[in-house]
Amino acid sequence: MMVLIAVENNVAQHLHANTRLADEQRLMRTDAWSIRVTGDFMIVMNNLLSLPVIVRHPQQFSDPRAFTATFKRELIRLLEVLPVPRVKIRMIRDAQLKQVEFVRPVVPALQQRLQIFQNLLTRPDIVQWDDDPSNPAISLALMKNLKLQDVKTNEVQTATELFENYVINNFAVPAHPTLNEHNRRYLYHSESLNDVMNESEVSEEIIRDYRSSLEQVGKSDQIIDRDTDYATDYLSYLAEGGKTILDDISTIYYYVYDYGKRNSERLTTSKYRGWEPPFGNLVGFLNDRICLLMLTLTSLVRH
Repeated sequence: MMVLIAVENNVAQHLHANTRLADEQRLMRTDAWSIRVTGDFMIVMNNLLSLPVIVRHPQQFSDPRAFTATFKRELIRLLEVLPVPRVKIRMIRDAQLKQVEFVRPVVPALQQRLQIFQNLLTRPDIVQWDDDPSNPAISLALMKNLKLQDVKTNEVQTATELFENYVINNFAVPAHPTLNEHNRRYLYHSESLNDVMNESEVSEEIIRDYRSSLEQVGKSDQIIDRDTDYATDYLSYLAEGGKTILDDISTIYYYVYDYGKRNSERLTTSKYRGWEPPFGNLVGFLNDRICLLMLTLTSLVRH
């Protein structure tokens, strides 16, 4: 998937980025962005969703590769604080921005929207600068205060509401070609924000409980970090298939089988052996929780 980033001439020269002319309609898709530099901040706006990704100190970038790496990192950080299912963030992290093409010009309608973001950025009542806000916090403040009018319905909504309607209700995060197929068979089809959030909240609760159980048995910080990383990746794998951790015990086989392809990694004997301790701990943890659940249900039935 080719991502387009529209830049002004001075920014293109600073990044040493070659540009080509782009069709205006092509720039109004979810995989097209525009850049505005203002002081020590660079606003990289998704043209269709008005999603502003904040990148600080643009003067540090001397080539497009350094900029692309930082932009990708800041995009993921922003998505993590927005109500986007974790599995989709993983998809974007793995495949988004692999191919970036810098184009021109930044069309007038997008210039106007970028100017609004720039004006909001400099207003003292919009961003709480005394709290030393993170880049995602700045982005959220800008989105909350950008008002947009639907040309079809004349309805006025904020950029935050636009993002939630498009991404959450329609499960349409710009990522890579297989995302639409994933959306079609995604576990949650009710178009409910609560349903989308439940997957992340339940998984996070399991990981917190798992971490606590490892701490209680005296595992080292290194072992705890290793085992929770494996468990988190496994929960993401389950979510991609629309399953939960209790659906099918054989899923662990397919997780191992698909691991190399999902992570672009060649599996070795030592890698397989390295899985034994973390997954042994995970299975023990789940076995304890299932036994506790069965005892609780039995007690309730008896009473």
